Amino acid sequence: ALGSRVLGRQLDGLFGDRIAGRSFFLGSNEDIKAWRRLCEVIDQEGRDRCALAEMIDGAESTFDFFATCITMRPHDPVRRSGDVQRAATPSAR
Repeated sequence: ALGSRVLGRQLDGLFGDRIAGRSFFLGSNEDIKAWRRLCEVIDQEGRDRCALAEMIDGAESTFDFFATCITMRPHDPVRRSGDVQRAATPSAR
């Protein structure tokens, strides 16, 4: 939500005042409220050690997947979610 707004502003040089093509990044006025609610839930749930470990595992898996997507070449096969850990390790490349 907040990060996408930064991206949206950085696209001003390409799009000028036009919204078409970047409206997804601009968000809405409700984003800050939603972000605060999300942070409250994360803080609350993170007090439980098991839930915190699951949140961390989920975040690490997500960033591993992002790294895999960023480093993929245009003709690489799309990997299924179960392949992410294997694909993100240096030995699999």
